Amino acid sequence: VHGAAVPSLGMAAALAFLDMPVDQVALDGETLRIGDARMPLLSQPSIGSDGQPQPSKQALLRFRQPVPGPDGVTSMFPGYSFFDVLLSGDQLASGKPPAIPPSAFAGKLVFVGTSAAGTFDTYQTPFAARAGGVELHATLADDLLSKQFMRRTSPPVDAVLSLAGGLAAAIAAVWLPVAGATAAVLALGAGFVAWTRHAVADGVWI
Repeated sequence: VHGAAVPSLGMAAALAFLDMPVDQVALDGETLRIGDARMPLLSQPSIGSDGQPQPSKQALLRFRQPVPGPDGVTSMFPGYSFFDVLLSGDQLASGKPPAIPPSAFAGKLVFVGTSAAGTFDTYQTPFAARAGGVELHATLADDLLSKQFMRRTSPPVDAVLSLAGGLAAAIAAVWLPVAGATAAVLALGAGFVAWTRHAVADGVWI
């Protein structure tokens, strides 16, 4: 903003949690250097307020598999409702056992957000469940803290995979009967989807 780098919520929270000095964060070509971590970046122009493409860099998020949390909500991270947190504070003040033990937050980086449908703050993820905006910030922080990042394959790799898939489908269509070619193409497609899912789990976006 006005020539100054402003970190997103997830990045700022992770940097504060790590007590990372400012001079340890720098742009290094196509990576963002944060201490001894290296976050891969994409360089795809964004549309500015004047409608013209502007230089921009983006980071791919490496999402966790959503699981049911203590509050019964399926999420990528453990979550607690505001009511239960408020109730626990009141119980502690009254000398009663809290609904949520303080150890649940000890040594943790905590994000506060909403999950109500009316806030229109949910986003599609690689998994079936949609994620709240706060979970995207938490995912970025988690990627940084764990030093596990999502990497994009290079354009030549994309081209080779596309060519190989198209060539295999063409060979099946030419040399096999209709039923066999259909089954072969479906098998190739299913195999490719399974392989890409495995690659995404390993941190590679194809």
